[in-house]
Amino acid sequence: MVWHRETNISDLDVIVIPGGFSYGDYLRCGRSPSFPVMPAIIQHAAQGKLIFGICNGFQVLTEAGLLPGA
Repeated sequence: MVWHRETNISDLDVIVIPGGFSYGDYLRCGRSPSFPVMPAIIQHAAQGKLIFGICNGFQVLTEAGLLPGA
């Protein structure tokens, strides 16, 4: 588990961003890209490491500009 205020996630190999509906939809897709952890997630992607977004997690990746064609 990684807290949204984390800034160093360099020790992770894979990131999974879950869907928010089962958690009461608290991920707030439009707001998530402004969380402090997002630059680290974007850097993770730039390094070719894996990121998997499920449901709202997919929307978070779209809002962050991490999906081609989005």
